[in-house]
Amino acid sequence: MDFVMLNRRSPRTRSDFESLYNLLDRWRILEIERANSTLVESSRIAACGLILSKEIELLRAIDSKKTAVWLKCKEQKRRKLLDELSRPVVWQDSRGQSILVDTLRVQRARQHRNMYTSLANENLSVSERIDLLRDLKRVTSLHICNQSHELVYLINQELDLLACRVDTSRLNWLRNRLKLSFLKLARNALQDDLEEDMNRFGWADTSITRLCRTCDRLLSLEKFPREQRLRSSSCIYCTSMRTRRGPRVVYELYERMLREIRRFEAKMGCYSSLAFVVGAKVVCRLVNEVWHGRSGISECDDLDQLMLTRFRSELEWAPWNSLLLTKNEAAIHHNITDIEDFYDLILLQKFWTKNLQAKIYFESISQTRRNIVTPSSMEDQ
Repeated sequence: MDFVMLNRRSPRTRSDFESLYNLLDRWRILEIERANSTLVESSRIAACGLILSKEIELLRAIDSKKTAVWLKCKEQKRRKLLDELSRPVVWQDSRGQSILVDTLRVQRARQHRNMYTSLANENLSVSERIDLLRDLKRVTSLHICNQSHELVYLINQELDLLACRVDTSRLNWLRNRLKLSFLKLARNALQDDLEEDMNRFGWADTSITRLCRTCDRLLSLEKFPREQRLRSSSCIYCTSMRTRRGPRVVYELYERMLREIRRFEAKMGCYSSLAFVVGAKVVCRLVNEVWHGRSGISECDDLDQLMLTRFRSELEWAPWNSLLLTKNEAAIHHNITDIEDFYDLILLQKFWTKNLQAKIYFESISQTRRNIVTPSSMEDQ
């Protein structure tokens, strides 16, 4: 019954989808345990088949929402490309006042943006769409690059299909190809202005590809796990879809803890802290496997109320110099000048033991400190 939330809410972020996958995994595990404990052999096999079919149905529903969000984000990213280039250039006059100037580059980018907005408008009538395509064809004919030839070919295709009165709902793929082709033409026309923003707007080189051994798709190298890119492996999507014994972890709370640590370390000026190197998965293991998800003082297990902080305030944060406390306990701990006199010996022994366990558990990342580049180290060079 908890799957009603799939229709009640519109997941948008990665944490939202991780929560849905976590819910699905917990439901599958509970249903399988119930079938194994209450049913005999033949009935158990039939029940597992029903559980599998229901899981596939729910995975398809989640994936459809995930694809819709991905397409929406991709469209926003494409629009951002032209929006950024269409902003007026800020100049300074002799009195130091700012002046907004529409240079020729800005005007060209604005024309491309307006044309792309018209192409992306799905509320145009057939006659308006035909007029728009003819105007675009006339503008594209002024270019002599190969991309312009491809764009003219796609425009002619859509004009012919519209002349044959084909249902516009069947032209989605063609129109998406046309928009992407126009964006590539705009990229070529504004190439000089995009050289510094290739990675910023997602135009990075994706010529290096690899075959996924699970779904047999040829994907760019960025679609594979970082630690397995040197050999043929499964892509990130196939890896995330593998059946797990336990529910997948939702890292939203641990990302919040990591942001708080980084904010505190930046406030203290310790930019060489390991907080800027480790990720949410390290914080998750530190909280659950070392501190067992409980405050070191009050044993509070509400992760919303917990945060990580330094054990010794004079040393920068590291997994082996940390305490898991509630927010109120952390505020008091920050004002302590001598922890040996403030805390009881048994409590201090507990803190030392936990940090020693973290030192042993995270010994592999202790070498990462050597690769951190700080402003002071750059000045020394």
